[in-house]
Order: sequence, then structure tokens, then C-alpha cells
Amino acid sequence: LYLHVGMDKTGTSAIQRFVHDNREAIETDLDLYYPNSGLWADCSHHPYAFPLWGLAGFSMDDLEQLAGEFSAEVAGKERVLLSSECLFKAPQHDNFPRFYQLFMAPFEQVKVIIYLRRQDLWVDSGHRHSILSNTEKDLDKLRRPWFCNYRQFVEMWAEQVGPANVIVRPYEKSQFPDQNLFADYLDIFGGKLLPAYQLPQGEVNPSLANHQHHFKKLCNDLGFTGEGVEKLNAMLLAHTAQDPE
Repeated sequence: LYLHVGMDKTGTSAIQRFVHDNREAIETDLDLYYPNSGLWADCSHHPYAFPLWGLAGFSMDDLEQLAGEFSAEVAGKERVLLSSECLFKAPQHDNFPRFYQLFMAPFEQVKVIIYLRRQDLWVDSGHRHSILSNTEKDLDKLRRPWFCNYRQFVEMWAEQVGPANVIVRPYEKSQFPDQNLFADYLDIFGGKLLPAYQLPQGEVNPSLANHQHHFKKLCNDLGFTGEGVEKLNAMLLAHTAQDPE
């Protein structure tokens, strides 16, 4: 079992879309299966994580039911991949032992995939996303030393699966094969980005450029977060595509 647990703002949405759109080819080429069970609308496996935190109305009873569906679907599969950045801090939760028993223990080996982004760039990206989604996060909370200490989260997973089974990759374009995130991701499983693979069209989870970002923050400060905000966001994203500076 491969658990891709993020972290967030490291291309997870794009990776999940890519793997989903090429799931049959990837299974054929790499013997790697991406389950339908618990597949969220954005092609992630968030319903495996939501019950731990009580998000989106999910409970531990839902997790128990999902475990049955998952077990039946992956029976006979050699390698299985689950992807949700919402699992990044899962070992801290009191219900994690049950998650471990249901989804990790049945496999002979579990590997955990973690992409890490330079802390200042992660803070900037997280803040921009919060402005765009009208859920503004305080910069001081985003850049608090406790969370920006990535080592503690890597070691947390290492305690669960062993240090040799934690795969840490830098989220830096210059370090990707051919500067391509999808090529880097496939390399984890011993694969290559083949011409036949379908790439996501456009940016999967776009952010606003500087001018548009500041304008959107002013709109949020003025209380323009209700009806019409989706059209505003679309206009600002279109402007960003034309002038990304």
C-alpha cells in the first residue's frame, strides 16, 4: 500500500487528477491500482481521512463501511495507492489506530509518500489560497514554527511504517525529472511519463497573481464574499492567466 499524504500545496490536486485520468494505463504499466472506493469529487481519497477529523459530515461508522468496500475492491491487487493530503497529520489523531488496523495492517508493506515545499513558499501559497476561497488564514498562524517544522511530521509517519518506508520528495520544479511533477511522481513507482498519458488541462488548483491577489483581499475586507463572488474569482483568475506577474 502506498499512502500519498501530501503535504497540501505541493501539487496534490494535480497529481490526483493525473493518476485518476490515467488509472487504467498506470495499472497496466506499473501494476499500481487507484481505488474507486472513497473517491472524492476532486479525484482524491479524502473520505479515508474525513472521518478522523469529523469533516464533511463523515463519522467513524462511515470509515468502517468504507473499509469493507475498499477490501473487496483491492483484493488480489499487488500495489494500491491512496492519495489525500488530509491524512498528513493523521497519526496524531486518537482514532488513527483504527485507521491503521482497517487499511494499513492488511498489507505486507506500507509506504508513505510526502512532498515537502520550502516553508516560506508554502506559507505564501496557503495564504493566497485562503484569500481566493474567502477563508482567510492569519499569516502568523500559517508560519508558526511548530507547523513549519516538517521533520516532526515525517518522523511521525516513520514511527508507523519505519523510516525506510517513508518517501520524501522536494516540491521543487528544478529537481523534477524534465522539470515535470508527474514524471517525478511516476518515478516513485519505477515508472516514466509516457506520451500516451493524459495530462491535466490548465492549472488544477490555480492561485492569483500579486495584483489580483491584493484586489481580492480588499474585496474580502469589504465583505464581498456572497452572491457573485464566484464570477469575481473567475474574472481574477482569467486576468492572472493573461498577466501572471
